[in-house]
Amino acid sequence: MAYQKQIGVLWLKKKQNDDGTELTYLKGYIDNGIHGNIPIVIFRIREKHSENSPDFRMILSQPVQQHAEEGEPPIEDDDIPFLRRAE
Repeated sequence: MAYQKQIGVLWLKKKQNDDGTELTYLKGYIDNGIHGNIPIVIFRIREKHSENSPDFRMILSQPVQQHAEEGEPPIEDDDIPFLRRAE
């Protein structure tokens, strides 16, 4: 039997859009060993431009930031030096 190792997990999620349509997607993580989990989201690409175009796209997901007190403003990435995006 071939060796198989689980490298992550996905959950099927559904979200109601503002226009009433339902969006189905996968949400989960890739196990990155001692470095922790990498959260991901996978969406189906509805408009393919050619037969060779991909069917799904995988996006790195950022966890929702929790705040200690009600009404506290969100922490912006620019306020955390090591999280600044390259411009």
